[in-house]
Parts: sequence; C-alpha cells; structure tokens
Amino acid sequence: MSIACFILKTRSFPTRPIIHGGESSSDNLVLACLKCNRRKGANLTAIDPVDRTVVIIFNPRLQVWGEHFTLVGAYIVGTTPTGRATTALLRLNDEQRVERRQVLILGQRYPPE
Repeated sequence: MSIACFILKTRSFPTRPIIHGGESSSDNLVLACLKCNRRKGANLTAIDPVDRTVVIIFNPRLQVWGEHFTLVGAYIVGTTPTGRATTALLRLNDEQRVERRQVLILGQRYPPE
C-alpha cells in the first residue's frame, strides 16, 4: 500500500491481522495512512466491483504493485480483481485523497521512487 499511502502521516498495520493469527512483527507489518489502516481492519478479502467475486486483497509483502494497479493522473486504478477490490475497499480514489495526490504529483513528490 505504500504508493497508495504516500502522505506524511503513516502507521503500520498487519497484513495478516492478529485476530486471524497474524503477529505484530516487522515481517507482518506494512506502513499505511490512518484511513487505509482503518478501512483494511481485519479484512483479508474484498469484493471485486467488476465481477462481484470475493478476492484476496493486495499484500505488498507478497505482490508487486504494478501488477495490480496503475496510476492514471492522480487516480489509482486496479487492473486485476485484487487491485480493483483493494482500491474499492480502501477507497483509494476518494475526492480528498485524489486532491492530495494531485498536489504531490505537481510538487514532483508522487509517485515515490
């Protein structure tokens, strides 16, 4: 989620939630903004808005961002069922997030390298 959460305030959340047997260790934690952290919650899956199937959400520890998402202007677009479901679950294209991302793009601070 790092490219989605590239804003100043970040926290970590477990990729496998503690409630589902995950550990609070560096191998299981990912930096994310507070909004993504709260929206992800204990979810391991989400619904792909295109075909309405339940899929496992994106795991940045195991998957490559560019294989599931692309950046179109300031919008993060899911290109696979996993990408689309994650984008919808985390609401990555809420108006405020797109506006912040646009400011970062204009300041050449987004996307991160």
